[in-house]
Amino acid sequence: MKKQYRILSMVLTLTLIFSVFTGNLAFAEETASSVISLNDFDSVTTVEKYSRTTYEIEIDQPEVQLEASSSDESVLKVSLQEESGDSGYYTLVLEGWEEGEATITLTASDGTTVAKTITVEDTGYEWDYTAEADQTEDFTLPSGNSRYIKIHYENLDADTFTYPTLVTDQPDDFNVTLEGSDGNDFFYRVDATGNDGATGTLSLGSSDYVIPKKLCDVTIAENSDLSMDTKSTYVCSLFDSYHFVVRTTSAAAPEVTAGNDNVSITPVGKVEGGYEYVMDADHEGTSLIQATLNGETAGFAVTVNYDSKPSVSFDAPKEVSVERGKTYTYKFSIMGGGTPSFVPDQDGVFSVQSVRKDGIDYYCTVAATGAVGASANLLVSFPDIGEDDDTVNAGKFSVTEPVGVKSDTNNDFSLAKGSSYVFRITGATGFYAASSGVFSVSKLSTSGNETLYKITATGDVGQGAGFYMNAPGRVPLKVCAVTVAPVKITSDTNDDFELAAGAGYQFKITAPGVKSIQFNAGSSKVVAPVFVRHVGNDFYYKITAVGKPGEQTGIYASVKGQDAKKICVVTVGRIQLKSDTNNNFSLAAGAGYQFKITAPGASSVNFGSGSSGVIQTYFVKRVGNDFFFKVVGTGSSGQQTGIYASVPNQDAKKICVITIQ
Repeated sequence: MKKQYRILSMVLTLTLIFSVFTGNLAFAEETASSVISLNDFDSVTTVEKYSRTTYEIEIDQPEVQLEASSSDESVLKVSLQEESGDSGYYTLVLEGWEEGEATITLTASDGTTVAKTITVEDTGYEWDYTAEADQTEDFTLPSGNSRYIKIHYENLDADTFTYPTLVTDQPDDFNVTLEGSDGNDFFYRVDATGNDGATGTLSLGSSDYVIPKKLCDVTIAENSDLSMDTKSTYVCSLFDSYHFVVRTTSAAAPEVTAGNDNVSITPVGKVEGGYEYVMDADHEGTSLIQATLNGETAGFAVTVNYDSKPSVSFDAPKEVSVERGKTYTYKFSIMGGGTPSFVPDQDGVFSVQSVRKDGIDYYCTVAATGAVGASANLLVSFPDIGEDDDTVNAGKFSVTEPVGVKSDTNNDFSLAKGSSYVFRITGATGFYAASSGVFSVSKLSTSGNETLYKITATGDVGQGAGFYMNAPGRVPLKVCAVTVAPVKITSDTNDDFELAAGAGYQFKITAPGVKSIQFNAGSSKVVAPVFVRHVGNDFYYKITAVGKPGEQTGIYASVKGQDAKKICVVTVGRIQLKSDTNNNFSLAAGAGYQFKITAPGASSVNFGSGSSGVIQTYFVKRVGNDFFFKVVGTGSSGQQTGIYASVPNQDAKKICVITIQ
C-alpha cells in the first residue's frame, strides 16, 4: 500500500496564502501578518485508521510560535514539534484512531490560524511492514537486571522511512530503550526497574502505526540460582575496567557475553559464591552484560562515556567520631574509575583494616589508632586513572574516648520485617536512623541518663540503615547498622506428630507485621487446612486428617515474597475407636443391651460377636462420630462370647465378654 504523505524529513517548501472560505471548503486562514505554509499537508484529505503520518509545516516569521489542535482527539490526535536548528519549520504528526472526521487547526501566537478537516478511513489494507522478535515467549527478569530483544524489521513501502517500536504497558516497572540497529535488525534493551512480582506486557509495532501487537509478558522475579552482584546500569569512562561476580552454586561456570563490542569480558576465575569476571570499556556507547546458566539469565546494562568523573556516593555523616581502638565501616557506591583506593589524608590517626566489594558497593573498615582528639579525612582516589581531580573526600574521622555515652547494642544485626527491637542509650540526647523509610523510631522511657528507644522494621527486606546517637558537644556516634530481614514466622507446634484419621488440630502461626500468610499442606489429600481467625500477629489454622493411616505430609507457612517455611510433618494415625462399655457383664436370654461406639472420622463401624448363636447384634443409629448398636441374648445359660468393633482397614478391637445368665 502506498503512503505518499508519510515522510519523516520534509524537503518541499510551498508558500500558500489562504483567504477566508465559507461553505464546504476544507480549510480557512484568518488575515494576519504571518503566513502558515502547509506544504504537502495541503493536499491531504484522508488518513488511514491506526496510521501515524508526519508532515512539514512552515511559518514565514520564525519568532512566531505555532500550535496545533484537533476538534476530536478520539478520532484524530495531533502533535506539533518544532525542528531544532531549523527555525520556522515544524513537524506535524497525525494519529488516526477511529473512523470519522476531525478538524485540525494550526494557530500562530500572532493570531493567524489555518483549519483543515481530515477524514479517518478504515481502508482494509494490510500494514506495510513485517517484524519478528527473537523473544516471543513470556519470560522473567530479576529486579535491576536487563535483557536485549532483537527485532528483525522489514519496511514494505519504499517511499517511507519507518522503524519498529517496542513498548510496555507498565513504564513504572519496566524501561524499554532502543539501543541501536544493524541493517534491518534493531536492538531494544528491557530494564526491570520495579519490585518482585510486577508483570508487564511488551508490544511490538511500527513507527507508522499507533497500535502495536502484543509480543509477550515479562515478570520481575528472582532466579532460583543465578544472580549478579551488579544491578541497574553501570556507568563508566572509556578504557575503564570493572570487576563483577556472577553468583551461582553450580560447579559449571556460566556463559557471560557482551551485547556488542563496546565492552569486552574476560573470566578471572572461581571465587566464593560464584565466578569473577572483568569488563573493559573499549568504545563509547551502551552494552549489556548477560550471564546464562541452566536456562536462567541475569544481566546489567553498561554505559561507556568518553570522559566522565567516577561516581562516588555514600550515606555516612560528614564527620565521624570513633573511640580509640574501635572500628567504623563506611559504605560507598562507586561506578567508573577502575579499582578505588581508600586512604587517610594524614598518617597516625586511623588505619584501613579491610575493603570488601559487593557489586558497586565497597565496605571500607577503618580503625581508630591515633591519639584521642586526632582527626583526618578519608579520601577515595582512583590510581588507575591517576587524576587528583577525581579524588573524593568522604569526611572527617576523629578519635574519641568513651565518656558516658554508650549503647547496650553496638554490633550490626538483622531485624525481621514487622518486628521491633529496644536500644538502651546512655548519656545521649538523641537517637535516629540515617536512612528514612526503613525503620520507625520511638522513645519508650527515660530514667536518669538512660533512655529506651524502640525501632520497628518497616522497609523492604534487604534495606538497611545506620543508627546514630547525639551527645552534647559531639558529632553523631554510630551505634550499629540494622538490616531488614525476612518476616520471622514461628509456630506453636514444630515437632512432627500423628493425627488420627478424621481428627483435627489447630496451629497458631505468628508472623509480625503482615496482614496475611499462606498456610498449606504438601498434600491436600492427606490433611485439609482451613483458616480459623487472625488476631494481631497470630494466624490460626485448623487441619483435619483426611488421608489413610500411615500417609504423611509436610505443613508449610510463608508470607508473600519469601520462601515457605516447613513447620512439621503430620502422619495420619489409626482411628481411635472407643466404647461406652468396656467391662465384661452378664445378659439374660432374651434381654437386650445398647453399646455406643465412638470413632471420629470413620465412615462406618463393624460390630459383632466372636461366637455365633450366643447373641444377636443390631445397628441402631449414627449420630456424628457415635455409632449405636444393640445386642440381644439368644444362647443358653453359661455360654460366652467376645464383643468386637472395628473400622475399615483396621484390626478389630475387643470391647468386652458377655455371658448368658
